[in-house]
Amino acid sequence: YRGEAKKLDYITGMPAGTNISSFGKTPFAENGKAYIAVTTTTDANPAIYAIDIATATATKGVTVKATSVIGIGKLTYNE
Repeated sequence: YRGEAKKLDYITGMPAGTNISSFGKTPFAENGKAYIAVTTTTDANPAIYAIDIATATATKGVTVKATSVIGIGKLTYNE
């Protein structure tokens, strides 16, 4: 939902809703993209999807060898 424009954009590139069994509980956002774990009934392992916020387009990224992924984050190193 784009609050400023009062418009709902549907995200393309995600699995069909009937195939999604769960989403990660903690997504991560950075540089105009939101990353969320998606588990489907058609794949053995969950995958991380990157959603381009400007275009409402999702791209499947890395597949994780696990039964589910709860959250995504980023570690940084500071000296």
